[in-house]
Formats: sequence, C-alpha cells, structure tokens
Amino acid sequence: MIRAGMPLPLGAYERCGGVNLAVFSRHATQVSLLLFDAPLAEAPCRSIDLDPAQHRTGDIWHVWIESLDRGAIYAWRVNGPYQPEQGHRFNPHKVLLDPYAAALVGTECWDFACACGFEATSPARDLSFSREDNSRWQAKCLVGDGAFDWQGDQRPHHTWADTLIYETHVRGFTVHPSAAVEQPGTYLGLVEKIPYLKELGITAV
Repeated sequence: MIRAGMPLPLGAYERCGGVNLAVFSRHATQVSLLLFDAPLAEAPCRSIDLDPAQHRTGDIWHVWIESLDRGAIYAWRVNGPYQPEQGHRFNPHKVLLDPYAAALVGTECWDFACACGFEATSPARDLSFSREDNSRWQAKCLVGDGAFDWQGDQRPHHTWADTLIYETHVRGFTVHPSAAVEQPGTYLGLVEKIPYLKELGITAV
C-alpha cells in the first residue's frame, strides 16, 4: 500500500508499519522513488512516480510505503528544467542520493563520472546533457532505524568560554605529507591528528 506520507522529517524513517520518505526539491516537475533489490542492481525493481497533487507539500515531496522497513535500498530520480545558466540541472537519466540518507551501499563501485548530468567529453562541457543511465554505478541509500549506540560515550563538558572551534577540511588537513598520517585524506587520518589538535587547545572540530 502506498499513501501520501508526511513532509517531515526529511529522509527515510520507519513509521506506522512502513517507511516515510521525504526529499526537498523546489523546482522539480516529477519525482520518482526507486527501490532496488541489491546495491549493484542494474535497474530498480520498482519505481514509484509521485503525484504532486498528493505527494507534495510546499517544496517537499513525500510518500509512505507499507511493509518497507530498515535495510531497504532506495534512491531518487528527479525531473525538471535543464537550464545550467539558471542553476537548474535536472536530469531524469540520473539516479540521485537522498541527502538525508542514514547510510549508503554500493560505494565500492561508485562511478562519479557516470553520475554527471552532462557529457564530460562534449565540446559544450557542462552545458551539454547526458542521457546515460547511471543506475548500475551509483551508490544507493539504505533505510536505517535512526538509532546509534554511543556505547556509554558522553559529550565533553566544555563551557562556551573554554570552547575553541577549529574549522577544517578533512582531505585538505590530512592529505599533505607534512600531516604525517597513515591514512591521508580520510576521516581516519583526521582521527590520527586528534592529539595534535588537543595539544593546540582545540575543543571542537
């Protein structure tokens, strides 16, 4: 059974014996939910076109699906204007990730070039339009339960007066050889830099 669903919260959440999915798109003219039976599936096993009269509230598209639960693999396909000069690059040939997804699957075969909405080899470059379907090579989203086991971990109790926030880019902070980390350009590399950050008096990154 498919129902209209709720516009909030964004993402995919278990609700009343099913899953509610919601995604923001102000200028979309058509949104389709894609369900996959495997992370590297060549095509979705089911595609659900959302009727804006029923599945749109403001700029949020939403749907509730009965008996869908955690572990389900999904993605979106969104159509709308392709007007790069106005910042619109909708491409119905491309499978899109949910920016609020709890987790991703199929990242080991993720082909970023195939995900581009334009033809990388075209003389028109990013003003061109790609008709290549990237379903097979696109990472997919996973419905999670929204819970996380913190294993008794607690937040540091720094007062605002003692807080020193360091804003950084994970790759930029760790990729240069001078960073002297074993995992450059990664979150693990950033973890290796924690003692250095603490030595500087940094309390939040």
